[in-house]
Amino acid sequence: MIGLVGSLILAAIILTVAAPVILSYGAWRTRWPRLALAAWHTALLLGVLCLAASLAVSILAAVAQRPGQLSNWFEPTVLVFFGWVGLAVVGGLLALLFTYTEPIGRDDRRLQAEFSRLAAQSTSTCQQVHGFDVVVVKSSAPIALSLSGRESRIVVSSCLTRALSASQLRAVIEHERAHLVQHHRLVSRIAYLNRVCLPMLPAARQLNRTTGLLVELIADDEAARQVGAVNTANALLATAQLSDDEAMKLRARRIAARPPRGSLSSSARVRRTLATLAD
Repeated sequence: MIGLVGSLILAAIILTVAAPVILSYGAWRTRWPRLALAAWHTALLLGVLCLAASLAVSILAAVAQRPGQLSNWFEPTVLVFFGWVGLAVVGGLLALLFTYTEPIGRDDRRLQAEFSRLAAQSTSTCQQVHGFDVVVVKSSAPIALSLSGRESRIVVSSCLTRALSASQLRAVIEHERAHLVQHHRLVSRIAYLNRVCLPMLPAARQLNRTTGLLVELIADDEAARQVGAVNTANALLATAQLSDDEAMKLRARRIAARPPRGSLSSSARVRRTLATLAD
């Protein structure tokens, strides 16, 4: 039984520590961000399940020991010790999760309330896009964000509506809508909580950083499929110039250099435009 518990613990270590290192090699993550995100979080989930299974097996094996079997005292002692230590660790992690989860939820509610108040006080406009409210608020900052919750909405600043064409603005809206539809806020929160629970592990910090990048790339690809790679790349470039965001410029060049499958980029004119943007 100790062998089974040890194998499960080893599998958990490989999945949570070694797997992220392996998955971080190569440029395949930026080419297939959806697959990369699924692989990273699947490894995390399987690692947690293996660790939970090892704890459950050790506790059940220790409880199932009969008095007549206690001549071999080493194995049940190890299983009981590991079971108690595991329960203590789980309790500490749960307390840590609750400690960080409540402020996150409170910040989300505060953000919702602030933008609701801003929308009510300003001369904002609202429209529906695929079932989501898109609210344009008066602001000189290039803001575009999605607010998830009971009243999921997309907020765009008037600065962006003036700087972008209608097609480019639609690309921004489709980008934010992808965050809502694909629950990127939840995925990012899981990666963040994993980092705060295991701050000593480089893999946990890397998962948090990588998740933040991949959800943006996935949303970029979805916008390109909906309104075209040219409009999406141009929207990213224009927004990057307003906010002086170098990372956004790199995302624009990525879309231009390798449009995602299914995007509107098949014509010769579009391909020439994308080649210009990628330079």
